[in-house]
Amino acid sequence: MSIFLSFLLNSFKKKKIIEKEYLRALQKVFPQEYFDKGGINYKFLLDILIGLEEENAIKLPEGDKYWNVSQIPTTPKWFRVLKEAKSFQPWKSYPWRQELQWATDLWNGKHFADLVILNNALKDPSLHNGIPIPIKERSLLIFKDEKKLDELLKTQIFRKDRLTLRVLNCYQTHPPLLLKKFQAFSNLRTIMIENRDTFFSLCLVCNEMEPNSPFKYVIYGKGYQIERSILGIKEQYPDINVIEYFGDLDPPGLKIPILLQKVSNINNISIKIIPASFFYKTMIELFQKNPFESLFKKENYKWKDIELNFLPEELREFTKELFQNRKRIPQEIMNIFEIKKIMKLL
Repeated sequence: MSIFLSFLLNSFKKKKIIEKEYLRALQKVFPQEYFDKGGINYKFLLDILIGLEEENAIKLPEGDKYWNVSQIPTTPKWFRVLKEAKSFQPWKSYPWRQELQWATDLWNGKHFADLVILNNALKDPSLHNGIPIPIKERSLLIFKDEKKLDELLKTQIFRKDRLTLRVLNCYQTHPPLLLKKFQAFSNLRTIMIENRDTFFSLCLVCNEMEPNSPFKYVIYGKGYQIERSILGIKEQYPDINVIEYFGDLDPPGLKIPILLQKVSNINNISIKIIPASFFYKTMIELFQKNPFESLFKKENYKWKDIELNFLPEELREFTKELFQNRKRIPQEIMNIFEIKKIMKLL
């Protein structure tokens, strides 16, 4: 009962709880007991509600019109949470396992129901035995919801010195990198390409140049989607230490490599993101020889001067003027013919 009440108090923040709200709470807190052979387990629900009323935590309505009299047993269409219930802090005295003892210090019971489920899961020896499994597989086993642990990772439950995925014998996975490896005269160079067509053109040229490709690795960034993939890059390719980035010359195209560097730093991934300078220089030269109008979308208009610092210094003033006029240069200006020309110079 205490788990159910705590969930209500922290989820709805109001006195009157209607039927669809308390049924949703019941399913969330008691997923195993929610159904019986005939559908929703109304008897289990009613026992909880009567128990909470006896503890002066809620007040059930009076009068048949406020009850679903057509079903057996009858259940209320709503009930009120009493003022006394707000001082209810069951997590303070709950018998937590050693791994969750810190829960008694929490300020509120927002995640009390989730913690109780985790507490019960930690009692199961099968969780601790065997190999670690991916987070979504563990989440489904514990919560019957494959996304729940991912959601909880962003909450106070997984703050420093609290719960860890290692305790739950699971680990995060990351979207796999789309990467091509080539025989190169230098095994140190890696380039990341923002867009698909340029990625395929560059890979084709690198393949033709083997065993003397300028790049050992060519990575497909796929815009912002690379943010999650880069988290696992060192596990798969420990020899990658520097990534040359080449994308569209527009505000998002500069924000992506800056974001990647930030993500790498936060997660202690020892990778440096630098501009593929010769590619950017060449794309600007091509644009200046044969200018065309390609305006970026209004929602992408926001940018900061400091973001221009990602580029080589000699390209920043031109890029700033370009952005001020809401213009952009798509990286596809570096088509396969242009790529072939400059790759021989690298």
